[in-house]
Amino acid sequence: MSPSRPSCFATVLWLAAVLTPTTTADPRHDASDTSRPKLVLMITIDQLRGDMLPRYEKRFEAGLERLMKEGLLYTNAHYPYATTFTAVGHATLATGASPIDHGIVGNQWFEPGLEKMYCVQDAQHGQSPRNLTSTTIGDELIMATAGKARAFSISVKDRAAILPGGQLGKAFWYDRRTGSFITSRYYYDAAPSWLNDFNAGDPTARWVGKSWTLLHDVSSYVYGAQDDRAYEIGGPLGNTFPHPLGETKGIVQSTLRATPFGDELLLEAARALMIAEEIGQRGSTDFLAISFSASDYVGHAFGPNSLEAEDNLLRLDRTLGKLLSFVDEQVGLDRTAVVLSSDHGVDAIPAHRRQVIRSAHSGDVAPAESDLLPASPRDGTSTAPPSHDHDDDFCQFGGRLAGFELMKRANAHLREQLGTEHDIVAAYSDPGFYLDLAAIDLSDVGAIETMLADFLIAQTGVARVFTRTALANGTVPGDAVAQRVLRSFHPKRSANVAIVQDQGWYLWERMETTYAAMHGSPYSYDTHVPILIRTPGGPTGRTARAVTPQDIAPTLAQILGILSPTGCSGEPLVEALPSSQR
Repeated sequence: MSPSRPSCFATVLWLAAVLTPTTTADPRHDASDTSRPKLVLMITIDQLRGDMLPRYEKRFEAGLERLMKEGLLYTNAHYPYATTFTAVGHATLATGASPIDHGIVGNQWFEPGLEKMYCVQDAQHGQSPRNLTSTTIGDELIMATAGKARAFSISVKDRAAILPGGQLGKAFWYDRRTGSFITSRYYYDAAPSWLNDFNAGDPTARWVGKSWTLLHDVSSYVYGAQDDRAYEIGGPLGNTFPHPLGETKGIVQSTLRATPFGDELLLEAARALMIAEEIGQRGSTDFLAISFSASDYVGHAFGPNSLEAEDNLLRLDRTLGKLLSFVDEQVGLDRTAVVLSSDHGVDAIPAHRRQVIRSAHSGDVAPAESDLLPASPRDGTSTAPPSHDHDDDFCQFGGRLAGFELMKRANAHLREQLGTEHDIVAAYSDPGFYLDLAAIDLSDVGAIETMLADFLIAQTGVARVFTRTALANGTVPGDAVAQRVLRSFHPKRSANVAIVQDQGWYLWERMETTYAAMHGSPYSYDTHVPILIRTPGGPTGRTARAVTPQDIAPTLAQILGILSPTGCSGEPLVEALPSSQR
């Protein structure tokens, strides 16, 4: 496999960190300096849309309540690009950059030559941050302190751990096949002893035969009367409470991720990491990123407007309370800078939106047959895909698109138009189509892109289409959606033609019953996330000033007195700085 960028990048950063004479280290990071935090704690809640904290704030009683009272909440933060996926968001939070500068254009993409690339794929080490082309805030902290500072990152998802950890940090993530937390050869020749000890305790065993039940009485929930919804896709968990995790360890290891217990397990692993590595207790500032993933799995299966999503967030509030208490004991919250945000938002299940609107018009509260997916088998395997189109009067309010199906139809169209037997569109990765450049005259690429774009824009559920030629030349409209698509473009990794679905439309590679709700669009429900910053001596309250998650990394750089990451294009959130730095 050919490298996507020079493999020496990480080596250069490592040498800069460990070979710089300690006498040149920034004196502001001396162990005796009490003006800087001992720990920067970056908390990411996967798929936490920006309206969720205000929506449920009166119900919080632990971690989220504390952070909202003791920190500054930005209620109008939006990602400035279109590809609102997990990998892209985590890369942006850590670097302050857009995809063109941090290189992560999606959870996966196709390299030149149509080699499929997963965002943290590394042929040499298995998994690593080698595809990240910008430094992270943790990298800059380590270099600024001549290696005294350290960066750690942990999550249930590999990409949510590896990308925030940067080139110089250490990352750990959950392996559902074994029920263990793992790392890769990029970080260690052999797993550290604390990790082996943690896994030896068989951390998932206690959930075998258990169920996810409601934390409170059902009458206290906003969505308490909407538990049994036919368009949810709970898979092995089922669609209604209680949700059984499984009777065997193998099943539990997989289902655990899509319940609040996945976040509880992550907290246990993070505590073991903090104790073993003495994070925040060794003089110089340390960086720790923890990404809680259960909300994303729950949201995909049950949608954001569900009893499951509501209960999960209330349980996560308690988990975060335990995390903050532990950090207070180990490091001291008075010496810790805490940032909480999300990698992306999420749209409602299209069938849910259509049902609500249809009932308002007709009084029929049951979902229409056209809104329902095939029933999800108990073992979670997929079934035949439904039609991607909706022909009734409510299709303007949402539907479902399958990228692979669109590719198949586009190839049939291009074969007919070009008089060829070859499939011109060789690959699809949300939200773009890659041409087989070896099968066409390169001088015709622009014309074929336009031909493909003309076909796609005529399809139900497709709102906008952008060609690589137009994006590379910057010849796109100036409206917000078009500019978000432009900021998602990478000249070496992006597709030849990218689409934007209509508002409320689900877009994914296939329609098998894997997900009920989806993100990945440039619309507000996917770009809107919270930013919550709690710093020693920092302000409290909330502001509706328009900001972006790209502003987090330069804000932390200001607090730490270090350079912003190399690809950073954000601006410091000045009002969030401690009073001594404003």
